[in-house]
Amino acid sequence: MNSPPPCLFNEDVAATGVHALREADPVLCGVIDRVGPFRLKPEKDLFALLVRVVISQQISMAAAKTVAARLKAATPRGKFTATALRALSIEEIRACGLSGVKAGYVKNLAEAARGMKLKEFPTLPDAEVTARVTAVKGLGPWTARMVLMFGLGRPDVLPVGDLGIRNAARSLYGFDTVPPLAEHAADVWAPWRTVAAWYLWRHIDTVGVTEGLHDYPV
Repeated sequence: MNSPPPCLFNEDVAATGVHALREADPVLCGVIDRVGPFRLKPEKDLFALLVRVVISQQISMAAAKTVAARLKAATPRGKFTATALRALSIEEIRACGLSGVKAGYVKNLAEAARGMKLKEFPTLPDAEVTARVTAVKGLGPWTARMVLMFGLGRPDVLPVGDLGIRNAARSLYGFDTVPPLAEHAADVWAPWRTVAAWYLWRHIDTVGVTEGLHDYPV
């Protein structure tokens, strides 16, 4: 029987990753010193996480939190469940502040949730998790990476297209495009790219490189 993949919610695993990045990257070491301890908060409800990721796409975190709160309030028990969201119409979801396209994505997710078998995710390899997430219309690779990072604590995930990551990489390393960032990540940060990404997001928060990103992108 295969052992479960390593998880950054384990303090020893996380500490190993932080130490490795300190040794490998002097620039990131400086960020680690300034930001402090690595704290990746586990998101145990994977379905709710997926809903919040859909909501947060291409809008500020403040707006995403407002929309999520409205959508929760529209459910019978104030909780994101597949059953509750299936019961809402597209119009009711849109009334919470989502576009028609995003409302459709939320409905797609609610309909597909049972077949995704979310309870199996903690034991699946990254590629299989990604395949199950991206099989749902409206859920792409970025969404899958958010689940891998924040829902499962996988250690080697980097959403290179994320605006916050790109802004931090430009600020710290002068990378203006994705290819040099991806190359640096593969050469220097692997197999701890999730830890590096967390510190890049925290760098954004602490030095004000951009607006609207606080704590996490989900």
